[in-house]
Amino acid sequence: MPAIYIIRHAESTTNIGELSRPNPVVPLTTKGREQARKLAERLTIEPSEVIVSEFIRTRQTAQPWLDKLGLDAREDGLINEFNMLGYSMVEGMTGEQRRPIASRYWRKADLNARCGEDGETFNEFTTRVNKFLNTLAERRDNSVLFSHGMFIRLLMWRLLGYPMHTAHHLKLFQNFHQGSQVHNTAVFRLHWQTGREDAAIRILPQFTPEAFITR
Repeated sequence: MPAIYIIRHAESTTNIGELSRPNPVVPLTTKGREQARKLAERLTIEPSEVIVSEFIRTRQTAQPWLDKLGLDAREDGLINEFNMLGYSMVEGMTGEQRRPIASRYWRKADLNARCGEDGETFNEFTTRVNKFLNTLAERRDNSVLFSHGMFIRLLMWRLLGYPMHTAHHLKLFQNFHQGSQVHNTAVFRLHWQTGREDAAIRILPQFTPEAFITR
């Protein structure tokens, strides 16, 4: 049964509420770089290829492992994070200042809302995740992908068969998003037989930081 592995990036400056930066250049924190180093020590997967998003925090997360294996990674924009708040809207803001804007976005639940000229609508994000799912049969077995929390959550949502067509669906997804734990450097295995129709995803506790495991 073919499978790929999807890893959320380590802690970024946005995760801890630092000043906004354009999404592609948001870096890891000092803690995040240490998380990436420890991830490289834990991972025993032998990858057929390594793929990162176009956002630098995924490459920074992968780099210690790539160095250990003597490999390089290629970029895939399909696995980028949802760019909910465009930098043109939140430039110069801290996480505390961004929070009310994000809260209004979720309350409005408009699938076509664009926050800033460089923001992404949720419909565009969903289309991207669906395109990724449609490429599963073409993915190389044992590929390892370094991606993002919201991407992984929407991937889970779609694999569970839930739709994303209305404001009600988006509000339900927000509850799912808030209730699902996708910790920094968590590792997931996505497997299938023929493609997205029979695909399933699960977390791999053996590669998950001890502090994140619920007992």
